[in-house]
Order: sequence, then structure tokens, then C-alpha cells
Amino acid sequence: MEYTSPHFLGEGIYWVGSPTKINQLNCNPYLIVYNDEGILIDPGSVLDFNDVYASVTSLLPIDKISNIILQHQDPDFCSAVPLLEANGFKGKIITFWRTAVIVKYYGIHSEYYLVNDHNFEFFFQSGRKLLFFLTPYLHFPGAIVTYDIQSETLFSSDLFGALTFKESASLFADDNYMEAMLTFHEHYMPGNEIIRPVMEVLLKLDIKTIAPQHGSIIANNPRKYIEALRDLECGTFLQPVRKSLRESGGYISIANILLKRCASLFPVQDVLDLFHATDITIDSNTMTIIDYNCIPEKLIDRFFAIIYDTKGFGWISTLEIIAKKLSLEYGLPLPQIYQSAIVNFEKTSEELSRKNELLEQTNRTLEQNLDESRKQLERCPITDLYNRAFFDQYLIQLDKERAPGALLLIKVDNLQFISYTYGNSTGNETLKNIAYLLREIIADVSILFKLEGALFACYCPSLPKTPAVGLAEKLRVSISKSSVFIEPVTVTISVASFEELSEKQSLQNDFAQWLFSIAEMRLFKGAESGYNVVISESSIDLNDYKQGLILIADTEPLHIDTLKKHFEKSQIEVVCCNDGEQALSIIEHRMPNVVIAELMLPKIDGFMVREKMLTNSLRKNQLFILTSHVKTEQTIRQALSLDILHYFKKPYFLIELLGLIKNHLKTRWFYEFYNYSSIDNSIYSSVCRYVCSHVYTSEEMAYCNYSKTSGLHLFFTE
Repeated sequence: MEYTSPHFLGEGIYWVGSPTKINQLNCNPYLIVYNDEGILIDPGSVLDFNDVYASVTSLLPIDKISNIILQHQDPDFCSAVPLLEANGFKGKIITFWRTAVIVKYYGIHSEYYLVNDHNFEFFFQSGRKLLFFLTPYLHFPGAIVTYDIQSETLFSSDLFGALTFKESASLFADDNYMEAMLTFHEHYMPGNEIIRPVMEVLLKLDIKTIAPQHGSIIANNPRKYIEALRDLECGTFLQPVRKSLRESGGYISIANILLKRCASLFPVQDVLDLFHATDITIDSNTMTIIDYNCIPEKLIDRFFAIIYDTKGFGWISTLEIIAKKLSLEYGLPLPQIYQSAIVNFEKTSEELSRKNELLEQTNRTLEQNLDESRKQLERCPITDLYNRAFFDQYLIQLDKERAPGALLLIKVDNLQFISYTYGNSTGNETLKNIAYLLREIIADVSILFKLEGALFACYCPSLPKTPAVGLAEKLRVSISKSSVFIEPVTVTISVASFEELSEKQSLQNDFAQWLFSIAEMRLFKGAESGYNVVISESSIDLNDYKQGLILIADTEPLHIDTLKKHFEKSQIEVVCCNDGEQALSIIEHRMPNVVIAELMLPKIDGFMVREKMLTNSLRKNQLFILTSHVKTEQTIRQALSLDILHYFKKPYFLIELLGLIKNHLKTRWFYEFYNYSSIDNSIYSSVCRYVCSHVYTSEEMAYCNYSKTSGLHLFFTE
């Protein structure tokens, strides 16, 4: 940067960054000083701590810094905080709750001011007001930006930032900054559908200055930059609007767009020297191409060849995103350099490609007796995966080979709703996207099939059960988080393994069909469990269900003791702890049937405990009860967002809590056992009587009727 000391930006705002640039990335911490109170915004990393600390303390003693704002969790933003604490910082950390959960692992010990608990605003002691806005997935789920009403300055975090390959980056944005900013966002932001809504919000604010954490400060016409990001096509699934090459000025216009991008990213003199004495002539004043010695169709390839010959892979990789974008926009082939030079650069990829061709030829020899029409009959026309007929033949072959492995059945939970709401074509597109994700995640270890309706199958040869369950969990989470669908999609997955055969000696014949039946039965069980789960067990242990296990995570000994005594009188096992980390460990290793958690737990709060449970299909449907002396509209909304349906404000009626848990423990066994459809009716009735004798009173037993065909019915009089 061109400034090596604090630089005043107006209205008590200072840039307090370091002149050091690390890997084309400069960091911009900011300090707001108002009536002898300071707030430091994104203080930076340990690498530039000494420079930032010297700048801050030259303006204000460290004990006058009342708060530090962390706009997201990356180390270039906040890893310097423990060093500031060690040098006397005693204030609070202002951030969003998702960020607070993660930054604790930097070793930060300060108290937190969570913006979501304070109406997304903050007041200086003398009244100056800051507003905070969520910018989810740009590029972290809990990212925020800060708006200073008095100065009309937006502290924009990663948004509006840029990378620079120049020796010295400008503190303030110049005419070339727009291109550098667009390049940064094309590489790092997920897509226009994510960034556009945020830009629409920012356009409603009165913004004079944009102060990003990387790149240059935008002090001239910030609205132009907001509109540019609002309209930017970026991300993994980029599909830009097609343009006419002739109407846009031909191949030379595309070359000039690329040249302009080079001049914004790299030193201008380096760019001029690069093309000096070549067959492409550049006007150094306008930075445009004025002549070239090749046919127009070869101009773009020639442009990249000159860059690659001199600058190598570094510049070529930086320009790859815009090259692909322009190719899509104008319907042109990708420049030859990306089809040849990078392959040469990655010699291993070339060798793998050759091996892949040999493997494909080997697969073709296995199908030498099948004609083209037979191939089409074996494939699903929508997903191009093997269809049900091929799957049935594969099971027959599997029976003959008796090869170990694991079978996964994958059911799309909400396909019917999507097809009904958006039409069958959208439903088919959903199936195609599921097939794409299956190939990306598990195709290298499995054989994929598309069965009827919303059902997929996957056989993993030689894969033991435990890693197969892990693979299923990875697939479930990846699909639920994917942005390729018109709306969020979830799947329920069942796992059945060859290893389980030893437990079913009487079912050794028709091994493959047995494997499929078990997986199918578990899939139905998953639907009863609430969907979006992985089911890999279906055995029944009566002792496990006889009493139940309850976890109580609370900080009040009297509350814990009262609950524990009441539950133990009912012969229910109770385990207790007093912080969130212990609670998660117990949930992981003991799998309690009910979790009763205090909201304000040390280390990890009750909300975070619940959020961790939701990431595991075996834990997410466990009964979770939240208790707290605090119950506000904000905490209720957050509880509902985490599927917490039972939220008791202390003090509460103990009989209400006990009744809820007792009813839950009474009924949970029968729902699981009834779905075990292969069990004989007489065994079903006997086991029901056995269990009822442990969970119902003798008076209640008189009103029980047991039947496999009609299920267990309970009739109680008033």
C-alpha cells in the first residue's frame, strides 16, 4: 500500500493496515474513534499484527478500544485478536453467533456481543450508531457487513475486495479497480442468486464510501460497484446470457476485454512489455489492441499463447474464469491454451486420461454381445444410470459371486412435491442433478442404479459397513447443502452390508435379495423417522427400550438434582453434565433418548448443541427439550429454526415436563418395532406384552390390544 502509517478517512475513521502484501492479498483493518472510544474492525492476522498494533496505539491506547468487530471467521480477519488480548485489550467481540462459535478456537477469551441478540445494531457510549447486515454465504454462512450511519460508510468484509499482482496496491480504488474486483468475486463468490439479494439491500442505503477488508477503498461512485456485483454472473454453475460476437465488435473486442482485465490485475508496464515485439500491437495510452498479424479467429488463442510463453501458468490460471465466461457468452470454444497447456502442465492428468481410455475399452469388451438398442434398455433415459432391469440382473450375478460389499438405497424425500409444484420437467431435472452428485461423490467406489420413482441404488464392492455408513452420511449432507436444485432437496438412505449375513444364518440363500430386502425395510423405517436420515440398523434390543436414557445438561445443581430424582423413581437412567462440550460427547457415545439442555451452557450453548445434533441423521430426531430463564422472541425464532419444539422457561411446571417425556418413552419403541415387518405376528404380540409390562401400569395394561395387522392400540377412559 502507499501508506505506511494510519490514514484518516474522515468522521473519525482510520485505515490502520499494514503495507505488507501476502500472496496478492492485502488486509484492511479500520478503527473508528469517537469521543475517546475506539472500535476496531477486522484487526487482521498474526502476520501483520505488529504493524496494525503500532498504527492503532499511535491513535488511541489499547484500553480505550471498547470493542472489536469480527465480520467473519477467517484467520486473515481475526487471528490477531489473542495477541491484542495479550497486549491489554479488555473489551468485547462484536460478531454474529455462527462466527462466535468458530473464532473461539483461535484462543479468544473476551466476552461476546452477538449482533443477532441486539437487533443487529450497536451504539457507542456517546450515541453513534452502527448497523449490521447478514451476507450469508458471501463467503461464509455467518458473514456480516457493518454500516456506520454517521459517515455513511459500509465496512464490507470480503465484498468489494480484490486481489492484486502489482507491487504496490492503491489504498483508494482507481479506474482499473472494477476489473480486479470482478475477478476476485468470480473466483470466490458462489453465484449471482446469492450475491444479488444482498446488493439489492445495499442499494437502499445511503453509502458514500465502501471500505472492504481486501483491495482498495471505494470513495467515488460506490453505487456503480454495487450494481456491478448485483449483475455479476459468477459461481460454479455459471450460465451467462448469450451475446452476439458480431454486434459486440468481433474477436478483437473480446481480446480487448481480456487485455483490460490483465491491466487491472498486473502491472501495466509488465503487460506492455509482454506484447512488445510480438505480432499483437497495443496502444499504451488506451491499452487497446490496434493491430495483429493473424486471422481474427486465431487472435484469442494467439493472445493466450504469448502470455503463457512468457508468464507461464500463473497468469493463465488467473484469467481462466473470465476466459470460460467469455467463451460461454459468445458461444466460442475454450481457448486452446486451456485444452493443451494446462494438460501439459499437469502431466499426471494426461497419464490418467490415457488409462481411463483403456478402462473404457475394457468395459466395452464386457458388453461385446450387446447391441446399441440393448444398451439403451439398460440405462435410465433421464439419469443415464443403470435401470431396474439391469439392477435385478446384477443381484443375480452377485448371488453367484458371493462378493462382499454394501448396498445403499437412496430415496429423494421431496421429489413428489417438487414435481407437483414446478412440473415434471423440473422433477426430472432434480433426478439428473441427484445422479450428477452421486457420480461426483461416490462413483469411484460404487456401481450406480436408478430404480423406480425417486429411488436410487448404489452397490459398493468390498466396502465394509462402517465406511459405507460414513459414505452415506457424506452423500446425505452434500445433497442437503447443494445449491443446484430449485429448492432444498433431502434424501433418506438405508445401508445393508454383507457383514450382517453371519447374524442371519437362516437367510444364507438368495444372499443378494436378502441384502436388498433389509435395505428396503430400513428405508421404510427412515421414512417413519422423519426423512433426511441414514438408517443402518434394524435389530431390536428389549433391554435398551425397557427404561430409556435421559441426558440433563444444566448449570444449576438444584435443577439437575430435582429432575434426576423424579426420573430415577420411574426406573429411567439419567446422566448429567454442566457444559455443552460434555453434552455433545455424551450424545455421541451414549445416544440418550431425550436431551434436556439449558440454553446458557458454558463452552457450547444449547443452540449449538442442537445444531451439532442436526448434522447427524442418528441424532437429529432425538427428543430435544430446551430450558432457560431467558425466553424472548429472538430466542424462540432461533429455537424454531433448529427444530426445537419444546422450550420451557424457568421456572416451569415440573409435571408438564415429566408428562411429555413419559409419553415419549412409552410410544417410541412401538413405532420402530412395528416397522420391522418381517417379524411373526405371534412374536410381535408377545414382545409387545413384555415391553408394556415395563412401561405401563397394570391398570393401563388392561386396556391394551396387541395385533401385528392393526398395530398396538391403547384405549383410556376419561
